[in-house]
Amino acid sequence: MASPSTLDVSALLRQVETITKNPPSTLLADESARRKLRDAARNLSIAMEAPGDTIHRIGTLRLQSAMARIGIALKLFDILANSDAVPLSSNALAEKTNVDPVLMSTAFRQLLDLLYAYFYPSGRFLRCYASFGTIAEVGEDRFAASNVSRAVVPFGMQAGVNYL
Repeated sequence: MASPSTLDVSALLRQVETITKNPPSTLLADESARRKLRDAARNLSIAMEAPGDTIHRIGTLRLQSAMARIGIALKLFDILANSDAVPLSSNALAEKTNVDPVLMSTAFRQLLDLLYAYFYPSGRFLRCYASFGTIAEVGEDRFAASNVSRAVVPFGMQAGVNYL
């Protein structure tokens, strides 16, 4: 195993970014390898956290759960997953979810007063999802499904999220 001083961090970053952007189907099909890689990546992420990162991660856990429930209730993840891989704008998503366009693209004060303390005052509803990896922000004001949003589309998965 390479010591940290001999580790080629740039090469490692390139490999991780390549897998993140386009996971090889052979890796996804190998349950054991997929789980080991996922666990190693999570452990690396936690090991690299600065104290403020740790507090942020722990502090936003409830927000992630609440946001998932809201996305399910609005059918946001279904809409993105069924958009045929075509990224949608915040205005298009606002129209399809019957959410005020301003609310969809800016902080959702009126919708989530109780959770506002966990949210950034200048934050954006969709960017919050993107920051958690729940959806993908693929360009300026362009959003698409991620593996996370696709995972919660089936009704049984939605029920599981709502049960938690």
